[in-house]
Amino acid sequence: MTAVLPPLRTALARGVRLTMAVGLVALGAWLVVDAEAVRTVEATSSASVVGALTSSETYRAPGTSSFYWLMGTSEARGLRITSECSVAYVLGPLLAMCGLLSLLRRLPARRMVAAAAAGAALIACVNLLRISMVAVAVTRFPSDQAMWWWHVVIGSLVSLAGVGVGLALTTRVAFGGRGRPRRPHPGLEP
Repeated sequence: MTAVLPPLRTALARGVRLTMAVGLVALGAWLVVDAEAVRTVEATSSASVVGALTSSETYRAPGTSSFYWLMGTSEARGLRITSECSVAYVLGPLLAMCGLLSLLRRLPARRMVAAAAAGAALIACVNLLRISMVAVAVTRFPSDQAMWWWHVVIGSLVSLAGVGVGLALTTRVAFGGRGRPRRPHPGLEP
């Protein structure tokens, strides 16, 4: 009795799909396990943006997730990116979920990778905007109350909105184009 082997193209497609899935799950796991590295990247990016927005010299402390701006002045300020402020714990599960969904044969693996990239990019950009917004607000309104309002209240709202829109974008890209064809309204048919 001979076994029927799947065509080479099908086997290759399965291999590519599995590689993409494993890659997304591994990247998601790495973001969660090595969240400090993600916070360091966020601090470096935020320092650049805040320096441009405040027209000041910035400094990112080596080995930490802290950055400072208005260096060389009596108004110097600093922020530390904590695990609660980082996108690592949001993006890790998002990428892992997209990786697992890409194993489903009904969903094109390329679409799941594109969905993960689009959602992750949007969420990361919104978080960068939020951190920069807090830094600029603290520069303009240097008080503990201003920090509380801009960080806890307004920053949290921006973060929640960004995550919500990022998840919606991920869902739209992943599942967009699937579903029932639209039918005209019954009253509009000729």
